[in-house]
Amino acid sequence: MTAHAPARGPLMDALDRVAIRGGPLRLPLCDHCGEIAWPPRPVCGRCHALDRPAWTEIGADGRVQAVTLLHDLPRAHAMRLPVPIATVHLDFGGEVIAFTHVNVTYGDRVAVRAELDRSGRAVLVAAPRGSGQPSAAEVRESLGLAMTPKSVALYGTDAQIATILEGIGCTVFEQDGIGTPVDGALVLLRAFEPIEVGARDARFGDLLLATERMADHLRAASAGLLKKAGHAPVTLIAAIPDGALAPLPGDGGGAAAAAAAFSLVASARQRLRPHGVRVVTLLYDDSAEAEALAMSIPELCGATREYAALGPRAEAALAGWSADPLGFERVRDATFGTEEQGPP
Repeated sequence: MTAHAPARGPLMDALDRVAIRGGPLRLPLCDHCGEIAWPPRPVCGRCHALDRPAWTEIGADGRVQAVTLLHDLPRAHAMRLPVPIATVHLDFGGEVIAFTHVNVTYGDRVAVRAELDRSGRAVLVAAPRGSGQPSAAEVRESLGLAMTPKSVALYGTDAQIATILEGIGCTVFEQDGIGTPVDGALVLLRAFEPIEVGARDARFGDLLLATERMADHLRAASAGLLKKAGHAPVTLIAAIPDGALAPLPGDGGGAAAAAAAFSLVASARQRLRPHGVRVVTLLYDDSAEAEALAMSIPELCGATREYAALGPRAEAALAGWSADPLGFERVRDATFGTEEQGPP
């Protein structure tokens, strides 16, 4: 029987942000007694101070005090079972429990960092130090936090992308309507020629059909991924024109379709995450070629981020949106040819 994922509170959401940013390890620390509040909790476990512990940069190094194997995990974590976990006494002081490599034993020196699992949830991972030990990348691979897809389903793409993927050893299923179990899937919304808002243009009907078709493709791709999600890491990649976040002047119609697709993908992420399917939104601009789209699939399947960009304009749009998702309207950049607009 598979355990259900526990509810996520604001304290664990803070750890998600630590993992997304990368860099030094940060954990909640009591301002009164200096105790590491792990797992995160609103009250200090040592002095019982009611002030919420502050997230503080601490040293990542420590020594393993105990190791065991977990034979059951919430499906949303999408890790390979059994999963080795270690109790680590940090040099900074205090102890944490972290996922680790099966070769790690009592007394080993390790470095602890926050990583996103394949469902976008933050976990602590302890990678061993020293020569002859598994590298951090090998630890991630052993846990199922990274993977190389052997089978991929493609929706809305052309034959060139399939040919490139087959050339690197992937088995490709195009427009698969029966939900074949696969490691990864790419759903592509193609960019349209600019259509001004208010224009009497028959292509508006095409935009509606394209958005509806993408919704159908997301459902079909999800079906195949869900069949494999309980047993191996799987990833759904949705490629959307960058107009979803930063529409070019005179392209209100295409931007509206892309924005609708962006919201569709966000909804799919929330629905599929508890079942172990990681959903990635890939923004692309008109500089992105078929080869770049094809090669993004193994790269994103091996990563843990939920948003990515192809092309300088798409990268600028994603950076602006990531910095201020609610207030972002347009990034000031020469490629847009417009001025920045946003909240006062």
